[in-house]
Amino acid sequence: FAIEQVHAVLDINDYAPFKDNPDIKVRLAKKEDDMIMGKMSSIVSEYQNASPVFSPVFPEVITKIKENFMKLVDDESEIVFIAEANGKEFGFLDFEISSPNLMIPDRDVELCVAGVDQSHKRSGAGKAMMNESCKILKEKGYAFIKTDWKISNIASSNFWPLCGFHPIAYRMARYIDSNYAWANFNNNRLKEILTK
Repeated sequence: FAIEQVHAVLDINDYAPFKDNPDIKVRLAKKEDDMIMGKMSSIVSEYQNASPVFSPVFPEVITKIKENFMKLVDDESEIVFIAEANGKEFGFLDFEISSPNLMIPDRDVELCVAGVDQSHKRSGAGKAMMNESCKILKEKGYAFIKTDWKISNIASSNFWPLCGFHPIAYRMARYIDSNYAWANFNNNRLKEILTK
């Protein structure tokens, strides 16, 4: 067994803002930002396709992701933040308003997807977006942010705990070596070797 996914929660009242990069502006997305979100839709897939995550990228899935990203700005249950500098958008955070139930804290939102274009990695964009989103979410009356990430996603595994997210659960995965189909004690060849 190995950890595959981390599930974590941030108490917005405990959030300690990062020092902002004054060159990065963060704003709430508008309906007119659908094309911008479409252009940024492959950021996460491209990152996770590379080492060490190695998630496959299927053309039909990428097309569907782009369509869904473009719809985010029209969805009343989504709160989307966009990072920009010099008039160019390069990052986003998407929060979904959660429906209350027994397994979800009251007044919580889910951080569903976040990404920063490779050209702006380490610019402070993620920190600026977290600062602005926590401020606005708190003003809107939200108390908690829940999220999850692949443990092999090094950027997420480093960044989200730095923001104050505390793991509350882990999804475990078990992989069985495909060689087991023939390399087992039911294999007649192995039985022959053992009886000699």
